[in-house]
Amino acid sequence: MDPEPDILKARQALDQGLISSAKQHLTAAKMEGADPQALRELEWKVQYAEQHKHSHSHKFTVIALAVAAVGYFVLSFQSPGQWTQIGWGIIAFLIIPAIQGVILALGAHPEYDRTQRFKNGLGLGAAMMAAYTLFNLLIVSSKIGTHKTEPDVPTVVLLVTAVYSLAAGLVCGLVSAMFPKKEAA
Repeated sequence: MDPEPDILKARQALDQGLISSAKQHLTAAKMEGADPQALRELEWKVQYAEQHKHSHSHKFTVIALAVAAVGYFVLSFQSPGQWTQIGWGIIAFLIIPAIQGVILALGAHPEYDRTQRFKNGLGLGAAMMAAYTLFNLLIVSSKIGTHKTEPDVPTVVLLVTAVYSLAAGLVCGLVSAMFPKKEAA
């Protein structure tokens, strides 16, 4: 069999960012006795692509993180009572995590399936909400002095932080996973 079609398919897959497909075609080309020079060159390119495939996604993760930080920072200037409970809840649990999820989905690597995008969104959405909730609750607790008089305050703070984080993380993850798998460029 002629190994050239597999070499060509491996190059095309690599150009599209489909590393696992490039590896499969590279293996087939090896088995068919392809030119060693071409194989070495492609193997190096595959290794390089593997090592750097997440850098594009990381840029979008940083953008999503920054957008959420700014959103929660703005939200923290006023207490939930000043936003109204419904308005605060919509912003904190839906709008900010949904924006994060969209940004993560747009920057996802083509090989990331819905599960991977969901996990990434869940982690980032939960982490940002946890930071926001934990800091706000600790500040409020210290302002009103309940941390000195009520021994259960740390437990309540951690429980509320966990519940809020899970809710925001689920929204972010679900929004990120809703997008169809990104086509390779």
